[in-house]
Amino acid sequence: MKTIPMQTIRQEKLESFNQDCLDLFKDLSVDSLISQILFIAATWTNACYCICGLASSRRARFSTYQLFGFTASELKLLETGQKDAILSIPSDNIICTENEADCKKYRIFNVHDENDFVLTPKIQSILFVPIVYNEEKIGSITLLNKIGGSSFTADDVRLINSLSAYSGIAINNARLYAQASIRERILTKSNDDLALLNELGHMFADNDGDVENLINQMMDIIINNLGLETGEFFLNSDEKPEEYNLIVSKGHDNHSSLLGLNTISSGEGLLGTCAAKNETYLMKPNQLESINQREDMKTKLNYMIVVPVPSHSEVLGLMILGGHFAKGEEEPDRKFLYSLAAWIAPLIENLRLVQQKQKIAILEERDRIGMDLHDGVIQSIYGVGLMLENARLTAEKNPAKTAESIHAATEALNATIRDIRSYIMNLKPDKLTSENLVQSMRRLANDFHANTFVPTSFNDKVEHIEAMSTDQINTFYLICKEGLSNIAKHAHAKSVSINFTELKDRFVLMVMDDGVGFDTSKERKITSHGVTNMFARTRSLGGDIDISSIPGHGTTIIAWLPLNKNNNSD
Repeated sequence: MKTIPMQTIRQEKLESFNQDCLDLFKDLSVDSLISQILFIAATWTNACYCICGLASSRRARFSTYQLFGFTASELKLLETGQKDAILSIPSDNIICTENEADCKKYRIFNVHDENDFVLTPKIQSILFVPIVYNEEKIGSITLLNKIGGSSFTADDVRLINSLSAYSGIAINNARLYAQASIRERILTKSNDDLALLNELGHMFADNDGDVENLINQMMDIIINNLGLETGEFFLNSDEKPEEYNLIVSKGHDNHSSLLGLNTISSGEGLLGTCAAKNETYLMKPNQLESINQREDMKTKLNYMIVVPVPSHSEVLGLMILGGHFAKGEEEPDRKFLYSLAAWIAPLIENLRLVQQKQKIAILEERDRIGMDLHDGVIQSIYGVGLMLENARLTAEKNPAKTAESIHAATEALNATIRDIRSYIMNLKPDKLTSENLVQSMRRLANDFHANTFVPTSFNDKVEHIEAMSTDQINTFYLICKEGLSNIAKHAHAKSVSINFTELKDRFVLMVMDDGVGFDTSKERKITSHGVTNMFARTRSLGGDIDISSIPGHGTTIIAWLPLNKNNNSD
């Protein structure tokens, strides 16, 4: 039989050992690495016991460790005895020793009773090698009691030193991988959170303006994205900001709150305290017991959190989220939920502002309709009344003139009926155009003269009539109509003059009469809608109006609006 040289055997063993060490780099789990290190160390040195531990900092005590070679009974005894020596990194001066003092540190305590400690087995020898990476001790390999020998050999020391070097690099790689995995998980979570916010943002953009509908859709998205089971939302009102009403309840058959409250007052009870202090609250297990006993619960909850929805000045509502998370599953981050609620708050506020704006718009539209009715329809009816009065006065003396007046009154009344129909259909009267504004005001002057027999002149000097907007056209027409109406009702004038001119930067309408006038220092009657409307119309378009009058010497109305040559009439 051919004898294999001892050197060849040693070389083959060394190559096999090196391969075992290289295999450490295939594993990216720290716990699995420690198990492999223990096995390699114990196998190649014939150690009875092996301890491998890692420290998370420069502290001597292990943050994680594993034991090899200990029986179940020895491990049980170890748990009840003093194990600080086992779980600590030995001092650097212990490398390979049979020193009695050093060995005593690594005896396993066999506990017979409270006062009787029997040391078994006795530790005869120790081989300790620190695990070092980048000149920092990150752990250690400790071998106890060599099987088949009184102490560990120089070869054992060399092997474990080599294993330690490999271990330091492999452990550092595993830690870096773990850190990268954590960062990737955090990044993935952040991306998921951003996707949730983005989805909520799109939902807000597509919302029809109803707050409750928005919150209902929002809760569906949050529950689905965060893997939750239930969700409830309490919202305050503009009338009672300190009171919160349940408006959304999801995840169970009962539409009432899981907590038995459908209305919350700030500062009262658990939920009211969360609202008053603007603080999140994570329910304790005993607080979830009564909820899980409900018959309408589809899933037993082990997680429920109360999250206030804060705005800059108040807590708008409370969001209560519940779920069931298996062991190891990550619960929603508490800070993210609060940030999410804070992000939702302005969406709710914006919708409320939109609703308020819509209410204001309705009120403004009512005012506008009232202004237009007064300036248009009512004044037209008043004009018809003047025509009919004129017809009554001329009925006996001039029948032909009477017939003309009645015909004119009929035409004017028909026009008024058309305006009323226009209001009903479009909520606004027929619009004038820049092309017929001058002719329309001239017709107002002619009609006024025909109805009142007061000499009335109309003069215009306008070059850029096309630069006027529709609002400007309507405003000038209605102010002219209102001014003539007031003259007919109050002035007892002998003559009226209307001038419509264009200056460098504005259009100006002037209506003058030589009637009785009035005292401008006295406050106008509240019922004088016409004058109030004239001021409102001009100022809303960037212009103004001035009314000057002296008792016994007539009244002058001057209204102006800005000239914008780039403006296109719509």
